[in-house]
Amino acid sequence: MVLQKLFVKTVRFVVLALAILCFTHSNPAIAAPTKPLTFQAPIRGGILNVNTEFFPNQPEVPAPTIIRQAILSLPRGQTGTITNITITGPSATPGEKGIVFQCSNVKIKDGLDLIKACGGPAELRPGGKLVYKATGGNFFPRPNFTLGVTLLPDFATKA
Repeated sequence: MVLQKLFVKTVRFVVLALAILCFTHSNPAIAAPTKPLTFQAPIRGGILNVNTEFFPNQPEVPAPTIIRQAILSLPRGQTGTITNITITGPSATPGEKGIVFQCSNVKIKDGLDLIKACGGPAELRPGGKLVYKATGGNFFPRPNFTLGVTLLPDFATKA
């Protein structure tokens, strides 16, 4: 009987210690899943031209994130071509920059997954700012609209 009471007290202590440890120490491995990020780019006169290199308040990536889907949002029936996308940012070597994602000459429409169309995921790393550069054209039938991109860290059926 004494052994049984001692065992129960020990188990209670271990459970309490683990609970305190879980609540007082943050751990990225048990953090909530990353939420989708949505960005918009203006299309004017049928032309896409984005360069975030000179945005002074652009936030840095807080933790390593793999983008598995980049779903485009265009008005119904709208099409166009992305001539080039280049995203540069911190590389695996601390202090160095490298190409995070690159793609060229992609015909686009609503719902297209750029990651799939361009051949692979993008790994965003902390330690510096990301620079997005994109050009495109031949947007039809409307020459002026807003192009949306939703970045997803996991595979999903709908953005």
